[in-house]
Amino acid sequence: MRYRTSAIWPSLLALALAACNSSATSGPSSKVEIQKITKDNQTAISGTALDVTVRVRKDGAPYPNARVSFSVIKGGGALSETSVVTGTNGEASTLWLLGYPAGEQVLRAKVDRDSVLFTATATKPQAGKSYYGRKSYIEYRPGDLPIILSAPHGGDQTPSEIADRTSGTIGRDTYTRELTVEVSNAFQSLTGKRPHIIINHLHRRKLDANREIVEAAQGDPYSERAWYEFQHFIDTARKIVELDHGRGFYIDMHGHGHEIPRLELGYLLTSTELAQSDAVLNQAAMINKSSIRTLATQSNLTFSQLLRGPNSFGDMLVRRGYPAVPSSSDPHPNGQPYFNGGYNTGRHGSRSGGKIDGLQIEHHSAGVRNTAAARQAYARALAETLIEYLDVHMGIKLVK
Repeated sequence: MRYRTSAIWPSLLALALAACNSSATSGPSSKVEIQKITKDNQTAISGTALDVTVRVRKDGAPYPNARVSFSVIKGGGALSETSVVTGTNGEASTLWLLGYPAGEQVLRAKVDRDSVLFTATATKPQAGKSYYGRKSYIEYRPGDLPIILSAPHGGDQTPSEIADRTSGTIGRDTYTRELTVEVSNAFQSLTGKRPHIIINHLHRRKLDANREIVEAAQGDPYSERAWYEFQHFIDTARKIVELDHGRGFYIDMHGHGHEIPRLELGYLLTSTELAQSDAVLNQAAMINKSSIRTLATQSNLTFSQLLRGPNSFGDMLVRRGYPAVPSSSDPHPNGQPYFNGGYNTGRHGSRSGGKIDGLQIEHHSAGVRNTAAARQAYARALAETLIEYLDVHMGIKLVK
């Protein structure tokens, strides 16, 4: 038996050699390689969207339908797409949103066994300057206060290169862009410093910057890019506030046309939820879904007191002559129309954790945003409210 087994080896060896010779005579294997197309080694502020395009070749020719994997390997940035299939020209693209803290950023694009690295340098946005996204649709004015304001619906630009949205709300919130700038001016007057503000200059027909991207841009690539710029400029502002101040506050600025002339403060709680008793509101389930979750878990006050007690945001506004719901005098909407906060409040407040609490403010028109004088007076009242609120609830003194 031992000899019979040994007799098999010559045959096996012959088969193996035949297989090797067959492979050797079939020609070289296909070579897939990836090349950089867009400019490398760029410098821009954190939050900036950089176009990244690569071309994939197979045996020297453009390779369509190849899957390219993009990944950020240094710098904490973000990508619009992490897996992209090449087109007929062999190219694949993504948006690279530079991260914060500032410094070197590195992105890898990979296909099969080949990869390339893109490097960029992110710089810190400087307070007092304005930075813009593509074609100035999105504007970021960095600040030096632990306060962030965004104006998603006040824009009026209607460029023909962006298709009109065909569903959802398309009416703009008039004068909210101007009001947001006026609030920044009020802070400058009161404190000598400014909040971070992020403005969408596109009309809501072109971009709804308070919705998730599918509804917001409805597939238009230029609208989608503006959406990424808007959201990631806010993300950058939040990181700057956290690193420079430890914690901070975010407000999404809106306008409403409801019959009752009052400010509607949206903490992500519905009208029905706000109508519940204090005992129900103070339950963890209510706290955990709110945009001031972090503050509520650290405060000595109950959640219901934060929402509608004497030291609530609403009461501070009421004391300055601006009716607000919820507040002590107007604890819940009482069945009337009410906006409780949208996408931005959910994304940039503290519902999912973090050190930035926030809310959405829906402003009525008359006496608040319809005239320059009204905007100036209300802007000062809102700035004073935020100064008081951060002092009382976060121990942050903006005025000494």
